[in-house]
Amino acid sequence: MKTSLHVMRSDGVNWKTLTTKQALTPMDLSVFSEQTHPNPVWGSRNPCLSSGCSHLCLLHSSPPYYKCACPIGIKLLPNSTSQCSPQITNFLIVARGSDIRRISLDTEDFTDVTIPLSGIKHVLAVDYHVESGYLFWTDDEATRIKKAKLDGSSQQIVIKDEIIHPDGLVVDWVAQNLYWTDAGTDRIEVSRLDGTFRKILVSRGLQEPRAISVDPAKGFLFWSDWGKKAKIERSLLDGSERAQVVNEDIYWPNGIALDLQLEKIYWSDAKADRIEVCGYDGSGRRTVLQDDLPHIFGIALLGEHIYWTDWQRRSLERADKRTGQNRKTIKEPFTDPMGIKGVNVEEGRMWNVSNPCKGSNGGCKHLCFYKPGPDAKEQYICACSSGYELSSDGKSCSIPDAFLVFSRDGDLHRISLNRTAASRSGGGDSAAGSIDDVIPVSKVKAASALDFDTVESRIYWSDTKIKAIFRAFMNGSETEKVIEFGVAHPEGIAVDWLSRNIYWTDLERNRIEVAKLNGEHRRTVLWTEVDSPKSIVLHPAKGWMYYALWRTQNPTIEKAALDGGKRQLFVGRVGRANGLTIDLEESFLYWTDIDQMIIERCSLDDPLRTRQIIQPARNGFKPFSLAQYQEYIYWSDMSSQTIQRAHKQSVNVFEGTTEKPQKLADALNIIDMAIYHKLKQVGWNPCAVSNCSHLCFSVPSGGGSGGGGNSGSGGKDRASGTVAQCGCPTHYTLSPDGTSCQPPREYLLFSSGATISRLILDTPDCRDAVVMGGQSQKQRGISAIAWDGHLRNIYWIDAKTQEIRKAGEHGEGAQSLFHYLDEVFKAYDLLFDPVRQTLFWTCENYNSINVTDPSGKNLGSILSGSGNVGGDDNDDGGGDTRPRLLALHPYTSYLYFTNEGGRIERVKVDGMHRQIIVQGGHSIAGLAVDFIEGFLYWSDGGSRRIEMSDLDGRNRKVLIGGLDQPSSISVMGRFVYWIEDRGGVERVNKYTGDERKTALPRMERANYIVFINDSNIIADNHNSPYSNCDNRCSHICVDNECSCFEGFVISMEDRRTCGFRLPCGPHEFACSRGKIGCIPHQHKCNGKAECADGSDEIDCQEECDFRCPCEGGCFKPTCLRKQEVCDGKPDCPGSGYDESELACQQKADKNGINSYDEKGYSAHTSPLTTVLMPILIILGVILGAVTWYCVRTRQNHTPFSEECTDPLNAPGTTMTTVNTADTLHQFASNGSSSIGSSPYCELLVPHPSPATEVRSFCCHGNYAMYYKSVEPAPPPTPCSTDVCDNSDIYAFAPPPSPHTSSPHSTIRSYPPYPPPPSPDLA
Repeated sequence: MKTSLHVMRSDGVNWKTLTTKQALTPMDLSVFSEQTHPNPVWGSRNPCLSSGCSHLCLLHSSPPYYKCACPIGIKLLPNSTSQCSPQITNFLIVARGSDIRRISLDTEDFTDVTIPLSGIKHVLAVDYHVESGYLFWTDDEATRIKKAKLDGSSQQIVIKDEIIHPDGLVVDWVAQNLYWTDAGTDRIEVSRLDGTFRKILVSRGLQEPRAISVDPAKGFLFWSDWGKKAKIERSLLDGSERAQVVNEDIYWPNGIALDLQLEKIYWSDAKADRIEVCGYDGSGRRTVLQDDLPHIFGIALLGEHIYWTDWQRRSLERADKRTGQNRKTIKEPFTDPMGIKGVNVEEGRMWNVSNPCKGSNGGCKHLCFYKPGPDAKEQYICACSSGYELSSDGKSCSIPDAFLVFSRDGDLHRISLNRTAASRSGGGDSAAGSIDDVIPVSKVKAASALDFDTVESRIYWSDTKIKAIFRAFMNGSETEKVIEFGVAHPEGIAVDWLSRNIYWTDLERNRIEVAKLNGEHRRTVLWTEVDSPKSIVLHPAKGWMYYALWRTQNPTIEKAALDGGKRQLFVGRVGRANGLTIDLEESFLYWTDIDQMIIERCSLDDPLRTRQIIQPARNGFKPFSLAQYQEYIYWSDMSSQTIQRAHKQSVNVFEGTTEKPQKLADALNIIDMAIYHKLKQVGWNPCAVSNCSHLCFSVPSGGGSGGGGNSGSGGKDRASGTVAQCGCPTHYTLSPDGTSCQPPREYLLFSSGATISRLILDTPDCRDAVVMGGQSQKQRGISAIAWDGHLRNIYWIDAKTQEIRKAGEHGEGAQSLFHYLDEVFKAYDLLFDPVRQTLFWTCENYNSINVTDPSGKNLGSILSGSGNVGGDDNDDGGGDTRPRLLALHPYTSYLYFTNEGGRIERVKVDGMHRQIIVQGGHSIAGLAVDFIEGFLYWSDGGSRRIEMSDLDGRNRKVLIGGLDQPSSISVMGRFVYWIEDRGGVERVNKYTGDERKTALPRMERANYIVFINDSNIIADNHNSPYSNCDNRCSHICVDNECSCFEGFVISMEDRRTCGFRLPCGPHEFACSRGKIGCIPHQHKCNGKAECADGSDEIDCQEECDFRCPCEGGCFKPTCLRKQEVCDGKPDCPGSGYDESELACQQKADKNGINSYDEKGYSAHTSPLTTVLMPILIILGVILGAVTWYCVRTRQNHTPFSEECTDPLNAPGTTMTTVNTADTLHQFASNGSSSIGSSPYCELLVPHPSPATEVRSFCCHGNYAMYYKSVEPAPPPTPCSTDVCDNSDIYAFAPPPSPHTSSPHSTIRSYPPYPPPPSPDLA
């Protein structure tokens, strides 16, 4: 397009075009002329040239014709008109979620400046170190603590490991230490300002620690905790002398600030909506401000003012700190305001606090903590970072050779065994040092048993609250779950450091299991007569394990080979033994007897003769956990709440033969303890050189271990008398090569709570083995299971969310099957077809049966409650569709399902040939097909019985009755298995109902059971009758022919590609499915099914003289005319009931058959009715025509309607197509309107070609789809680009908020609407 310049007079005349030498693209225009710029008042010389302004010079109309100005936030120096202050003296630093702002208080404009930082996700708290000029902040989204200069330079990470939700932080500017709270680990930690020498200060009794502040002059640390019992606490700077300052009438203390001169603490309460203040000891509490504070968060003190941020008002305000008066708004609106820090640079430099930690760090190697002494005498203590111990000089730190680790109150602690109980201060005085140190591991709730692997420097522990086994490095990093599922009450654990295995006892499930150290290849080694196993210990070099059984009667200590063989009694006539530990050097076993309150020991070679009491019972003596190292034993005393030690050969402390026990430390509620030292785990066994594929056991040689039929011998160690045996996970069998394992071929999978387990009865192994579990033990359970033996994936339905999830055969890679969609479908049941490699599942949202491939891609639906109900060629009836339970006969292509009204129906896997085969059920709870013998089984919870029939519903009989509450059911071999609601898994003979037996005892929340047969995978069966067409069909192969799902039709060209049905004409009827798409409308309800699915003969209002009874299952009785009854030709399907003697008698008696009079009127019809009926029909036709016209008119004038219905509910039509996945997600997430809900938009878009691939998901095929075209798509139409555009639909809604999705953060930006309230902890 050509552009030009034009000119004209101001009165609009003399218009002309200006010529230019080159092409222009003008945007704006300005005219310069000396006449329009008069001579300046200051003359010809610019006054700014000699102004002397230090920063900015601005011309002015009055003498001296200029004014000096300063950059934003900086003011002129006092008594100066030209020189600016070198820096901002008073300013605020405010965390604003996605950025950090600096606001100068030196000037009145309060302009906020964004500090140029990178990697900001969600900032919660800020602090500033005046001396170094560094800004520190916590980012709970990035899980980092970072620092940078105020200009954004020198940005670096301070803390990044083992931090979950960093919340508050504060700088001790004297000792150069950094303190912070972590609401994820519920701890308070400290480090140097560069992040080195990190140490946990407070870890007990915290629920939701948030704000934190420090007074280096007085040596106090303050913090707030907004847990269920909110409070403000304080301690000394090393975490000692902890005390509560405020613990009443306090709810959500979000922010705290200290007045260092007046020794006052201010705090903001977001639930009480007020700011309060009190003394350091909690005295003098009063309210400063409580008006119009809807959701206060951060607070700060600066000078005589208190500043605060408010989430709901989206503001930054201040008031007088003493009275709360003179309130002023600094910034509003100010979105997503979080923490705040007030800074006075000059005051910070003048606040010259001095203590021994200033300067040279008090001579401490790691950390220095100022600790005021009596009579105001200055003292300090040195401390070491986690993993180190303080040396005898009280200043340097070293890694201990050995230490005692114990579990207590949800934490793991450790004590150095060569550490003095006191550390020497720099001033020469002694001060009590902290005797134990917290190992900074995360995710600990109720740690119980402990053990180590010194090879990798890892600690292992069981957690009885989480019901899992964890491990982490000794420095607390990289915490991970080793055993996550199927652990009910893990009480004891033991590490085989030579064979690289871990053993554990389960007190509730009564078994001992083993796995690799990473949790793989899990195997149950002992399960019969293992009553309440508790403590366990190993001797890997000798190949034995020792374990305590806490039987109600006659508790014992037993031993067995490491593979579970050679089991035998080791010590009898003992109380409940705990804390089993082995002295590897002298081959002695030690234990505490918590019933007799004694400590005993015996030789591993001759326990009967060498058994002795080394610590006898006495008043106040209650030993519980136990450990041994070198010449000493260590135990926890539950009476004195201490850790004690004594010589391991102590006999009787009262006779003076040995030293008395020595108190090592005070420790409350110790559960277990263990000694960490690399020399404790030494030795060698044959498994070190074995080539076993899964597990290796070093077992005592001679006669075999007898540990089961899935282990094979390997190398032998003559020195230790052990031999290496390869082992397999439970139910796996050892291959002939003796080293590799093969999975089972036929078994049952069942769900119990959040766990999926495998069940095999005819096996030398334990009958049940955990396969995997859900993500949370607290969920309602797993309601359905399916197995893909080809890809070896498990599919299941989460009973809480009703979503379908999938994972690998051992639970790896668990994810939602439809993770790419926003809509949540309420799946009810599912099964996997091994022949066609497809997943069938029922959906409660739309009462449908859907088909999905293994990746979660939607293939279509075969039945839907909103669509027409088809029958087979003989059954032309209809009915409601609410499919729930599923069963499949993969080789006949029949899918069986339960429907409302106690019906069982069957249909081909493409939705054709639907039949009712069983009626009259009460509450069908389980359904199974025996496709080997050709039987159908179902459990009925209402009648409390299990029934069976042939696959067509004939020969129905009760297999077994009088049950409690039978639910899920399956068939394997000669037996039918089912789950009893208040029992376990039971079985009976599938032919006779005899041989009833409990396969597994009662299980908690048992829901589902299914038979798995990996030997019949179609991928391995080249003789399958479906192999000829299965890979060529775009949808599904049925009876050696390609077929299509609901809403699609087969291509007549290649007879294998399915495409969307084209819309039928105004005088045509659309068939629901099948090869025929449209038929003339006059052929509907003509008594003959033209549609392949018979949908044209459904819901027909026809005259009926005689109705045939339903025989063999049908949807609708056949209707006959009067002349067809008793005419010598059978017309009723099946037995030809219309020619029976009873039917002929009915015709003669005119019973059950309508008779007609001479005029052709029915004998039961009055003349008035005969007159009115045609009138009513005509009125109905007129009303229908008017409605049709209105709809068509609305289609032409209304681009989108919220009353649009599902397009696929109108048979034969196609829905609007959208070319991007994002558009589908936007519509699907709306919840009230979607692009697929308008039947009027659909006709504006061209139909996709048969090559189009369905990428979306719909629960039943009647839902918005988008398409990924294999070939280039046709040009967009007005519907796809404008009429149905999501921007039009969402024109009424506010723009999406930019906030992130941290589960921890409770506030984000929601402009201009108020944020959600804080969580109600009550």
